[in-house]
Amino acid sequence: MSIRLEVGTEVNNRQERQPKEADFAQMVQDKFQSAFAEVYRRRNQGQKGPDVFVEVDFRDHGTPEDLNGLRRKIMQDRVDVYSPEAFGWTLKDSVLFDQVSYGEIKFTDLPKKLKPYPPAVRKQIRDLHYAHIPVVLIDVPAKHRLKKESDEIWKYNPSFDGDFKQVLDYTRIALGNLANHISRRENYMLSQIMPEKVEEMLKTYPGMVGDKKKINILLSLGSAHAPMPSDFSNHSFTNEGIIRSKFKKSVNEEPVNDELAAKIFLEYFIDKYLSNPYGNSPSYWLTDDSSKLAKFKRIFVGQMNMQDAERIFNYVKRGVEKWGTALFPAEELESLFKDKGLHIPKPKKLDEYLARQMPKISNTSDSTL
Repeated sequence: MSIRLEVGTEVNNRQERQPKEADFAQMVQDKFQSAFAEVYRRRNQGQKGPDVFVEVDFRDHGTPEDLNGLRRKIMQDRVDVYSPEAFGWTLKDSVLFDQVSYGEIKFTDLPKKLKPYPPAVRKQIRDLHYAHIPVVLIDVPAKHRLKKESDEIWKYNPSFDGDFKQVLDYTRIALGNLANHISRRENYMLSQIMPEKVEEMLKTYPGMVGDKKKINILLSLGSAHAPMPSDFSNHSFTNEGIIRSKFKKSVNEEPVNDELAAKIFLEYFIDKYLSNPYGNSPSYWLTDDSSKLAKFKRIFVGQMNMQDAERIFNYVKRGVEKWGTALFPAEELESLFKDKGLHIPKPKKLDEYLARQMPKISNTSDSTL
C-alpha cells in the first residue's frame, strides 16, 4: 500500500478520514516542507524553495519478495531522496547506503559487503545501486532506548496458567504496548526532520536540488505504521489489532474486542505452523511474500472463531499441566482444520487459492467495531 500525499491522504482511490494528529504521513510531508522552506529563508535566496512531495510506501519488509518493485519505483518516479525503514541503523549502514547509491561500490563487490545483512536488507541495498540519490535515515539508531526495548515489546508469550479470558486480556495489553512503541518511533522520526538536517543534506549533496521546483521524497515504512484503513482485508489480524490499538482515540469502543483478540491468538499458532525452521528468518514454507501470507492468514483464520481459539488454549494448557511446558499443538491444529473443512494449499496453488477465497471473506470478520 502506497500513499501519495499532496493535499490529503488517498488510499486505494478512497479518501480516508483520519484524526489530524494521527496522520503520520501528512506530518512527515509538513515537516519536510517546513524544513526546506526554513533553509531557503536562512540562505536569503529570495525564493521560497522547492515544493516537497512525499510518498510514504507502506509495505512489509521481512523478506526479499516484499521489496519487489522498489527499484522500479525509485527510478520511474524520479525519487530525489530515499528514506528507508532502518530500525537500529549504525553509521556503517548509513555510509554503505550512500556508497551503493552513488556507485562507489561495484555491483560485483556487493555480495561480500552485504553478507552481514539479512536477505531483505540485501535486496533493499542492491536495488539502490547507482540510483544517485541521497539516502537519509530518520529511523531510530542502534543505541537508542527504543531499539534496546524492542525485542521484549515484540514478544507475544501468552500464559496458560489461568483461563482463556486472561489470554484475551493479555493480547489486548500486548497490542497496546506495540502500538505505543510504534507511535514513539514515529515521534522520533518526526523529530529528525529539521532545517539543520536539510542544510547538512544540501551541503553533502550540492547537486541534489539545483533549479528543481519540486523534491520527491520516498519514505518506506512497514504496514503497521499505516493509517487506519477502511479495508483490513490485506492485513493480518495481528496487524489489524496493532493499528486499531494505535488509533484507539478515534474509535468509540474498545479497539480490540474478544473476537479479534481470539483470532490474533489463533494467528500466532498458524504463523508458527507455517514457519520454515530450516530457512532464513523470517521464512515460511507456504510463501515468503508477506503480503500474500497476510491475505492467506486473513482468509484461513477468518473462518475460525473464539471457540476454536479456546480449544487450542485448553489443549496447550493440558500439556502444561501434564508435562510442565507449552508444547506446540500441531496435531490439534490439524484436527481443528479437518473438523472445519479447512485446508492449506500447496505453495504453487496459493495464488489460485487467494483469488478464489478472497471475495468470500468479510473485511474484518467478526472483529468489526
